[in-house]
Amino acid sequence: MSKTTAVSLLLIFVILAIMFVALRSCAQGFWESSLMGPYLGLPYMGHLPDNATSTLDIPKKGIISIYEIEEFDNPVLLIQTLDGKIISRTLLIPQRTNQEGVVGSTYLREMSLNKLSCHIRGYKVYFICDWGWGGIEKGLLYLNRDLSFKEMCISW
Repeated sequence: MSKTTAVSLLLIFVILAIMFVALRSCAQGFWESSLMGPYLGLPYMGHLPDNATSTLDIPKKGIISIYEIEEFDNPVLLIQTLDGKIISRTLLIPQRTNQEGVVGSTYLREMSLNKLSCHIRGYKVYFICDWGWGGIEKGLLYLNRDLSFKEMCISW
């Protein structure tokens, strides 16, 4: 293979890699913009079970945990620092107001935290759940820079 051919193939590979990254970024942005929400949840001060159903570490910062509570159809999100200080406890309830001003809500079950990514305003936590307005879907929890819960959005 000649030097010109090798350079041409390398150039084609670099262009294809750049196009792949750009396409993936565009698709991620489109998916995120199509999510339902934001849903804010409600503060939760009640008892939590001994074991979380899903946990995700925030490296060098804290831990995010999901707890299923028997008396609710919705999980509790617990965010705490590495030394155990509680930052927030939120009952994750998707709620929306219809045109007549009536607030409706639905269940959120089998929530599993998958991965964490940083973004400009804090963190995004990717999850999968079963919920009443969409079935088994993916979603995002948005956390502020101080790790406090901001909002949740879910696909439909």
